[in-house]
Amino acid sequence: MLKKLLGFDPQTMALRTEIIAGITTFLTMSYILAVNPSILATTGMDKGAVFTATALASALATLLLAFMAKLPFAQAPSMALNAFFAFTLVQLFLADRYDSDVCGGGDLYPDYVSERPGGDLE
Repeated sequence: MLKKLLGFDPQTMALRTEIIAGITTFLTMSYILAVNPSILATTGMDKGAVFTATALASALATLLLAFMAKLPFAQAPSMALNAFFAFTLVQLFLADRYDSDVCGGGDLYPDYVSERPGGDLE
């Protein structure tokens, strides 16, 4: 049954080794459950919601890879993309919009980018 579901071959693999490898992978990747919500909370997102979304997305992606592709790879959201989103996009493009004191009241990007024909940002 394990061979059909996961591609586990008892002739060439040991169940104990695979279980230890799975636990090790989980412990190695579990840091993302703590770090990802902390990064995205700087944008105003709820830490609990981000934690839940990270856990569900990681579990779903890992299970899909395990059962559909029969590969022992774990998947999780990219911390680099989350950091780019939180510290570049949100801080750069929205900081001036909500708090002009962040940059001393100056524009963060040129007027030709920020203004619409009516002169408003929105």
